[in-house]
Amino acid sequence: MAAPKGAMDRGTVRQRTIFYNRILQLRSETDKPANMLSCGKERQRSHTIRTSKRQNPSLSYELFCDEDQSDETLPESEDLERYVLENTQGTTKALFLRFPVRGLYKLRVYGGSGYNPPHICDFRIRCEEEGKNPNPFPLKKDIGYGYSQEARDAGLVTTSAYSGIVVMEHGQKMTFEFDVEKPSEFETKMHHRDKTLDELDKYVEKNVTDKKAEITVTMPEEGLTRDSEYALEINTREKDSHDSYRNVCNYFLTPDKAQWKDDSDAKPSNRVQQRPAHAQVRVQQKPAPRQRPRTPVRSESPRFRMRDATDQESIDNLERTIRDFEKSKLDEKDEDYTRAKERLVLLRNKANKDEAIRKRMRDATKEDSIEELEKSIKDFEDGDLDEKNRDLTKAKERLEQLKKKKAEEDAIRKRMRDDTDGDSIEDLEKSIRDFEEAGIDERDRDLTLAKERLRQLKNDAHKEPEPKDERAREVMRDATENASADELERAIKEFEDSGLDEKDEDLTKAKEKLVKLRANKLLKAEEDKLRKKLADAQAGDNMDALDKALEECKRAGLEDKGDITKAEETLMNMHKEKLEEARRQRDAEKLQKALEEAEQSAVADKLDDTEDFHEAKETNEQLARVKKFNRQVMELNPRLVSEIASYKRPKPCIQDVMKATYIILGEKEQSLDWQRIVKLMKTIGQGNVIRRVGQFDIVGVNSEQASSADKLISKYDMADVKRNSHGAGTFYSWTRNVVNEVNGQGEDEE
Repeated sequence: MAAPKGAMDRGTVRQRTIFYNRILQLRSETDKPANMLSCGKERQRSHTIRTSKRQNPSLSYELFCDEDQSDETLPESEDLERYVLENTQGTTKALFLRFPVRGLYKLRVYGGSGYNPPHICDFRIRCEEEGKNPNPFPLKKDIGYGYSQEARDAGLVTTSAYSGIVVMEHGQKMTFEFDVEKPSEFETKMHHRDKTLDELDKYVEKNVTDKKAEITVTMPEEGLTRDSEYALEINTREKDSHDSYRNVCNYFLTPDKAQWKDDSDAKPSNRVQQRPAHAQVRVQQKPAPRQRPRTPVRSESPRFRMRDATDQESIDNLERTIRDFEKSKLDEKDEDYTRAKERLVLLRNKANKDEAIRKRMRDATKEDSIEELEKSIKDFEDGDLDEKNRDLTKAKERLEQLKKKKAEEDAIRKRMRDDTDGDSIEDLEKSIRDFEEAGIDERDRDLTLAKERLRQLKNDAHKEPEPKDERAREVMRDATENASADELERAIKEFEDSGLDEKDEDLTKAKEKLVKLRANKLLKAEEDKLRKKLADAQAGDNMDALDKALEECKRAGLEDKGDITKAEETLMNMHKEKLEEARRQRDAEKLQKALEEAEQSAVADKLDDTEDFHEAKETNEQLARVKKFNRQVMELNPRLVSEIASYKRPKPCIQDVMKATYIILGEKEQSLDWQRIVKLMKTIGQGNVIRRVGQFDIVGVNSEQASSADKLISKYDMADVKRNSHGAGTFYSWTRNVVNEVNGQGEDEE
C-alpha cells in the first residue's frame, strides 16, 4: 500500500499506525495489490474493511476521477460520492463503487474519530469497460447503510437485518424489526433518484410501540421506474421531543439477486428467515453489545432548533427559535445566539428591500410609462426575487401591452402624417378618426396640423367660383413675403374667393408659407415654455428637475443662447459633488446610485470625460470586489472557525494564513503567536473574526501590512491550505485577494 502524500506530525502518524494495525484489516475481492485495481464490465467494485470487535471506528472516504487519463469526460454536475455505497455488516465495513464514465479513479479512505480522522489508504482503480448500471446509488448519508453505531446509540438494541443490502423481489413485502430500549418516535422515507418522497410514501408502513418497532416495505412493481434500486431511510428522536430527527439506519433495496445476494444478510452465519404470511426479515445473529445511549440535554434543544433556523430563510421560524432560546435562560452572549440575531437582521433588511422593489414595480404597472416599468422589472430581476412571481408576470404582461399600444399609435401617427401631405379628404378624415379613437393626446401637434389641413381641403372643395381679381394675387404675394400667419391666411382666403385657379403657383407657395408660419408660432410658444422651465429648475437647485428640463430642451433642438451651457455646467457640478461625497464616504449603495444617475443624465457624455466620474467608477468597482471577497468569509460556517481555533499544534500553512488574516485586519505582527490568534478567533460580538471581515474596507490597509501578509501566504497555494482546512482555505482566498487589491492587481482568486 502506497504511503499517503503530505507531511503528518508524530501524533497523527502514531494514531494512523495504531488504527491500521489494531482496528482495521483490509481485503479486496481480487488478488491484485490493493493500491492498483481494475474493474470490468460491471463498472462496480467493492473493498472490505474488517474492524475489531472491541471498537467501532468511523469510516469516511473521497472518490476522485483523473479526467486527463480517462477515456470519457465526467459531467460537471456529477457528485462522485453518490457513486459509493458504504455497508456495515457486523464487524465488516464494505465500500461498493460504481463509475459513471470509463477512466482512472482514486479512492482515499480515512478512519478514526474527531474532526480530522487519519488517512488510512488509497486505491487506484481503472474502469476499462462500460457497465450495465452506471447510475448513482439512491441515497448518500454519512452513516452509510446497515445497522450502525448510531442505531445502537439511539436505543435500537437489536434488529432483524444487520446488513444494509437487502434483496427483494418486485411486489414483495418485508418487515424490518427493531427492539427499542427507550420510547422513541420514528420517521421513515423511501428514496429513488427519479421519484419524489410523496410518490413513494405509500410503499412504507410502520408500527411502533415503546419496546418494539416494525417497518414494513413493499417493493414497487417492475416498470414503475427506469431502474429498481431504492433506499429506506430510518430516523428517530426521543418520544414527545421537539428535537430534529436523527438518521440512525439505512437500507439499500434491490431486486438484483445475482449481483447482491452475497452481500445481504442471506448467509449461513447470518441468515434471513421470512414468515410466509408476512415475508418479514429476521436475522439470527448475536446482537451487538448493549450500550447506554446518550440522552440529549433538554436545555440544549432550543439551541439546536435555533441553529437550524439560522441556516434557513424563514423569518418567522428564526424569531420563534430565538424567543425559545431566550426563555430557556441560556447565555445571551452565546455565539449561536449572536449569529442568529445577526441573521435575523439580515433577513428582515432583505425582506424590506424586496418589498420596496415589489411595490415600485406594482405602481409602475398601473402607469403608462414604458421606461419606468422596464426599470422596475430590471430592479426586480436583479434583486434575485422569484422569477415566477405573480407581480412580475403582471408587470411583463403590462409592458408588452404598452409596447404593443405604442407601436400601434406610431403606425396611426405615420398614416395621418402621410395623409396630411396628400389631397384626399376621405383618407385624412379616416386617419384623424383613428388617431382620436386611439386615445392619444388631443393637443398633439400632428393632430392639429392634420385638422387644419382637412379644413383647407374641405374649403377648397366647396368654394363657388367668383369673378377673377388679379389684385388678390398681388395682396397674397406681398403677404407671402412679409405678413404674419393671420394676414397671410386672410390673403389666401381672398385669393380663393376671387375664383382664381386653385392650382396657381402663387397660391401653392402661400399655403406652404402659411403652414410654416403656424408651425413656427407653435414652436415659439413651446420654446419660451421650455426656457422658463429650465431657468426655474436651475434657480431651485433641484438636480432631477434640472436634468429633466435640460433633456427636454435638447430633445426640442433649442438654440443655445448661453442658458443651456450654463445649465449644463450647473448640472455637471451637482453630479460631481454627489459622486465625490459618495466616494469619500465609500458608501457602495450610494455611489452606485450616483453613478447610475450620472450615466442617465442629460450631461452623461460630458461627465464621462471627467476625472471625477472615472475615479468614482474605479472606487465603485473596488468596493464591489472587496464586498465579494468579504462575502466569502461572512458565509463561512462558524463551526469551521471554531475547528481552526481548537487546534493545539496547527499545520504551518494554517497558522501562517490566520496570522496573515489578522495582520490585514490591523493586528500587530509581533504579537500574533498561535495563542494570541486562538484568543482572537474565540472573541465574540464586535471582535468576532467573521464580523470584522464583514465590516472591513481596504482603505485601512497599507503597503507594509500587505507585504507582511504576502510573505506569509506566498509559500502555499489554495490546494495546500484547503487540503488541511476548508475554513483556512477561505481565509487564504480572502487574504490573497486583499493583498492583490492593495498591490493594484485587483484579481479575484476563488
